[in-house]
Amino acid sequence: MNPEASPEVQDEAYQAIAELVMQGLTTRYQLAWKEVFRFIGAIFLALRQNADPLFLDTIKIIESLRAKDTFEGKSEAEAVIGAAITGIGPAAVLKVISLNLETQKPGAPGRAWLLPILKSHVKNTELGHFSGYFVPLSERLYQKVIDGENVKAKTMQVKIMETVVEQIWALLPSYCDLPTDLDKVSYSQYSG
Repeated sequence: MNPEASPEVQDEAYQAIAELVMQGLTTRYQLAWKEVFRFIGAIFLALRQNADPLFLDTIKIIESLRAKDTFEGKSEAEAVIGAAITGIGPAAVLKVISLNLETQKPGAPGRAWLLPILKSHVKNTELGHFSGYFVPLSERLYQKVIDGENVKAKTMQVKIMETVVEQIWALLPSYCDLPTDLDKVSYSQYSG
């Protein structure tokens, strides 16, 4: 893309690329999905914030493919999701594919598998997103752990919740990697 091109020309080019990518995700091109996935990952890394919102639908499609038991390209799908997290940030990705860790509704499975991908790909993003999204989530999940322990029956569900809370807090160092809002984050949020 010519950096001297007008914003209108750039927007038209991005729109055309987005339409081609969406065509590449149809079953007609299923044999080439691994290459299409690599291309989409490169788009997220190259365009960064400019990929939002045009390419967010690709994340929805790729996640829905990854969720199928018969899908063989899980690692490639996770690589695209990781590239999206790095490129447009975790907040934008989590708006499209939520974690669903608190309420398991039929047809809306939990996505704890996304936590390690976040850990590996979050950088140069808003630290405030961690404090506003993950801290309250971990508090609610930890309360479920405490409630489960009070029943004196350490069920598998309680153990899973403990692990998820640990994985959430393991994200903090990644959020601290060159945060973009360090001057805006209140340190009183993190002190006792």
